[in-house]
Amino acid sequence: TRANEKVGWEEAFARIYELSNEPLAINSKEEFIAFCDAVNDGTINATSFKLMADIDLSCEDWTPIGSKGHPFDGIFDGAGHIIKNLNVDHSSTNYQGLFGYATNATIYNMHLLNPKVAGQDYVGSVVGYANNSSHITDVLVTSNASSGNDYTVKANYGSGGGIVGYAKDATIERCMFRGQVKCSGWTGGIVGNVRNNVTISDCSASNFLYSSGNVIGGIVGGR
Repeated sequence: TRANEKVGWEEAFARIYELSNEPLAINSKEEFIAFCDAVNDGTINATSFKLMADIDLSCEDWTPIGSKGHPFDGIFDGAGHIIKNLNVDHSSTNYQGLFGYATNATIYNMHLLNPKVAGQDYVGSVVGYANNSSHITDVLVTSNASSGNDYTVKANYGSGGGIVGYAKDATIERCMFRGQVKCSGWTGGIVGNVRNNVTISDCSASNFLYSSGNVIGGIVGGR
């Protein structure tokens, strides 16, 4: 501020916020939806976000956060909260999950309870496509999906994974998946398909994996 310039308190606080690394707080389902819309519209004006409450997405036909045209490239801290009843049902569309397309992103510290995610290719409960040094860590996914026609993650074609559908130059650490993955292609308990430099450590997956193809694995389907 110039010496003779007078700044009101609202503007002063705004400037302090812009210069700080304090994450933008997400306090409700409505704010979570607004965050998703801003990322997908390319109008998001912050880079770090923190969930401050459990979120119930029942009755929401969820559009994933981030697309190939407007990927999520920030930091999302779930702060140990639960996001329950995620419902993504876009069986003819790629890049499906809570987050659709992430590049150079950090997504961590949350519990997805009873998600149900269906898409065409690049389908995961947390991230459909994790690219360019994205880091997914400390995520728990638990589902009450049973054997048969039920599913937690379903990819009609291509890559489907319990946590991430497709990972390229990414890191996945300390993630646990308990659910059912059904896919016609690359099917994995943690990641459906990997490419280039991908690190997966301290992860576990259990329950059911079904593939109508021949590339299937408890942690990684294929590369």
